[in-house]
Amino acid sequence: VTSTTAESTTTTTTQPPTALPPTTAETVGPGMVPTFVDRFTAAIAEGDVDTLFAMLHPVVLELRDPATCRAYIESEFLDITDYTVTGPPSEPDSRDFAGTTVDGVIEVPVRFTFRGTSFDSIALLAPVGPELRWFINCS
Repeated sequence: VTSTTAESTTTTTTQPPTALPPTTAETVGPGMVPTFVDRFTAAIAEGDVDTLFAMLHPVVLELRDPATCRAYIESEFLDITDYTVTGPPSEPDSRDFAGTTVDGVIEVPVRFTFRGTSFDSIALLAPVGPELRWFINCS
């Protein structure tokens, strides 16, 4: 009597886990400027200091006293009107802020009115998580 035993072979293929896309200047960059500006101008129009403060880049709060920055926003930014982008944003680049290097910084040419006077300026933005954040000198 001859007996035949069939062996079962199972092959398991393991796929690497699906990675979330990196949140960097490549994914959160110049194309996000209109979204940032809409949120920024809405917060100014509503006098929403909490939102403006929350939108600050963390490096700003590492370099300056948070209470001073909040007071600066209250005294200087709530009187801004007609905030508009006047040209294309720059490509993301690295920038040094008092010894701290921040990657993905975007320069955005803007114009706004402050207490009746029009100003041309450059807004500095950089990605933090899934959104852009802004830089100010809170002094």
